Amino acid sequence: MREIAVVIHDAGAAQVLVSLIKANFDYANWHIFTPLNSPAHKITDSNGLKLQTSTVKEISPDLIFYGTSWQNDFHLDFLNYAKKHTIKTVAFLDNWENYRKRFNNIFPDFICVNDNLAYETAKYEGLTSLIKMKDYATINILNKRKNIKEQNTLLILSEPTARVAKNSYDDANYWGYTETSWMQDILDNFELFECSSLTIRLHPSDNPLMYENIMQSYKHINYTIEQKSELIDNLLLNYTIEQKSELIDNLLSSKIILGNNTVALYYAYLLNKLSISYIPSKNRTCNLPIAKRNQIQSFHQFKLSNFEKNSSNRVNEFGIDFKTLLERLS
Repeated sequence: MREIAVVIHDAGAAQVLVSLIKANFDYANWHIFTPLNSPAHKITDSNGLKLQTSTVKEISPDLIFYGTSWQNDFHLDFLNYAKKHTIKTVAFLDNWENYRKRFNNIFPDFICVNDNLAYETAKYEGLTSLIKMKDYATINILNKRKNIKEQNTLLILSEPTARVAKNSYDDANYWGYTETSWMQDILDNFELFECSSLTIRLHPSDNPLMYENIMQSYKHINYTIEQKSELIDNLLLNYTIEQKSELIDNLLSSKIILGNNTVALYYAYLLNKLSISYIPSKNRTCNLPIAKRNQIQSFHQFKLSNFEKNSSNRVNEFGIDFKTLLERLS
């Protein structure tokens, strides 16, 4: 049985690789490496997966799977070890943008993508050794579909826009907006969504108090803030931050889902929810595989009737499964 080291830090990569591990747990010996209290650690912990306490040298893995990251270079030591000891490495892409910047000119032996848009984008950016891989994370989300009554709620999926821009371009306002101005734009136009309530689901690295402060200027809106984060456990203030809902519950119970480029918006679209990407920028575009008409840059002439829901779902038809991947890597 193969010994596979899995190296993850960011939430997106963790969702992809944790889903793959859980679906194929008995077909390999898995050794998970992630920093304590990282977004990936929270996901592995909530899925009952134990972290590796031995070193990669002590494990002597046959393969190293890893997720790319814009937040840090945690995986680089593992890549260097792999190259030194001729261990095959496989990167798993979890989004649809900035591929080359994520690799920083240090490439693995193989790169796995989970849909046609990711495959074509990676080819366009000059990446090679691509493998079309079954999308276990998305399939896992869709399999959790349940009968939840839809509420007249707008669900906002936040992203740490300023931090991404600062890390990528050394300018927090590179795209002409930050999560603060983005949020204020939406709240100023809240009535256009014809919803009676608002739920803000925060990115794991977002500061919930920042969003609470924003909402103090919009007290006429009935809102809830949700975030899966240990930070919440340490808040002794009487805020409306909750952490009771799974992502799938938030998506299914909401009438409209609004975000930037987060993969959760793509999940909502596949769940046949009214999903809208709002990116108020001339130098950033939506890279999600959702309908073009659902990608907007402003609220000028905004009408709910302009948008469409997903009409097809072929996630199960894409890519090879884990067993076939192992054969290809032999």
